[in-house]
Amino acid sequence: MSKPIRAGEDLLSGVAPLGAGRGRPRLLVRDEALAVAMKVINEEGLASLTLRRLAKELGVGSATVHTTFGGKEQLLQALADTVFAELPDPDTLQADDPFHALVDYIVAVHRMLVEHPAIAQLTVIRRMNNRALFRAHETIFELLGELDVHGQDAYDAYDALTNYVFGFSLNRISRQEFDRHETIAALPAEQFPALKQIAPLFEQRAPEEQLRANLHRLLAAYLP
Repeated sequence: MSKPIRAGEDLLSGVAPLGAGRGRPRLLVRDEALAVAMKVINEEGLASLTLRRLAKELGVGSATVHTTFGGKEQLLQALADTVFAELPDPDTLQADDPFHALVDYIVAVHRMLVEHPAIAQLTVIRRMNNRALFRAHETIFELLGELDVHGQDAYDAYDALTNYVFGFSLNRISRQEFDRHETIAALPAEQFPALKQIAPLFEQRAPEEQLRANLHRLLAAYLP
């Protein structure tokens, strides 16, 4: 399996020569290939990314890309690893206490997912196996431990927090070009009285403000 890429690193591991071509061949660098692959999935979606498509974008043979990554699954894992490596280290969080540090960290996860919608989708539909993702899990458990939340309570809190932030983020991604107010306004009041009454509150808070408020309530339920 290919070595994961860390954000900001200039890794030359997995370098493979170009295939047939005129003149002196250059080298295929993993971070260059990952950047091109990320551009493809961000602009066209996961289904558009194949080893053959990536090879065409890079101007190399498919065998070169396969040699560099080992296959599409390894390529997808490397892409996810690169994105999750963007998350902050616990020591860099500016919060005054572990409660707010954990909330800040989950908000950082949300920002990352919204910035990389294809990776957000990927982590939901596939089993991911990369060190940066496991490091994110470790960070959450470390901060829960600092809050004296352990054992089953720690797992339950982790499960609730991660499922909520992924659901919240995917919901925001899907609504980027959707006018919910217009849709609800068109509904008949006699059939949807409760929905129409609460509708003005839907966008009263900014997304991150709403996320933080819900995280505070969710996390407080697991504190000893």
